[in-house]
Amino acid sequence: MLHDASFQLEDLGSQLKPIIESFYADESLRTCKHCGAVMQPPDAPK
Repeated sequence: MLHDASFQLEDLGSQLKPIIESFYADESLRTCKHCGAVMQPPDAPK
Protein backbone atom coordinates (compact mmCIF):
# COMPACT_ATOMS: atom_id res chain seq x y z
CA MET A 1 0.00 0.00 0.00
CA LEU A 2 1.38 3.41 -0.94
CA HIS A 3 -1.19 5.73 0.64
CA ASP A 4 -4.34 5.50 2.73
CA ALA A 5 -6.84 8.36 2.82
CA SER A 6 -9.77 8.48 5.22
CA PHE A 7 -12.90 10.56 4.83
CA GLN A 8 -16.52 10.64 5.95
CA LEU A 9 -18.50 9.28 3.03
CA GLU A 10 -21.30 11.55 1.93
CA ASP A 11 -21.10 11.67 -1.86
CA LEU A 12 -18.52 9.35 -3.38
CA GLY A 13 -18.91 10.95 -6.80
CA SER A 14 -17.72 14.34 -5.58
CA GLN A 15 -15.39 13.25 -2.77
CA LEU A 16 -13.21 10.65 -4.48
CA LYS A 17 -11.89 12.73 -7.40
CA PRO A 18 -10.01 15.32 -5.25
CA ILE A 19 -8.44 12.53 -3.17
CA ILE A 20 -7.20 10.75 -6.29
CA GLU A 21 -5.94 14.01 -7.81
CA SER A 22 -4.00 14.94 -4.66
CA PHE A 23 -2.46 11.44 -4.57
CA TYR A 24 -1.20 11.70 -8.14
CA ALA A 25 -0.01 15.30 -7.61
CA ASP A 26 2.27 14.35 -4.69
CA GLU A 27 5.20 12.13 -5.66
CA SER A 28 5.98 11.37 -2.02
CA LEU A 29 2.57 9.69 -1.67
CA ARG A 30 3.30 7.57 -4.75
CA THR A 31 6.75 6.48 -3.55
CA CYS A 32 7.25 3.09 -1.88
CA LYS A 33 8.76 3.55 1.58
CA HIS A 34 10.56 0.18 1.27
CA CYS A 35 12.13 0.14 -2.19
CA GLY A 36 11.77 3.73 -3.46
CA ALA A 37 9.78 2.79 -6.59
CA VAL A 38 7.48 5.58 -7.75
CA MET A 39 4.01 4.88 -9.15
CA GLN A 40 3.52 7.00 -12.25
CA PRO A 41 0.22 8.84 -12.74
CA PRO A 42 -2.01 7.55 -15.52
CA ASP A 43 -1.92 9.23 -18.90
CA ALA A 44 -4.39 12.07 -19.26
CA PRO A 45 -7.60 11.06 -21.05
CA LYS A 46 -7.73 12.01 -24.73
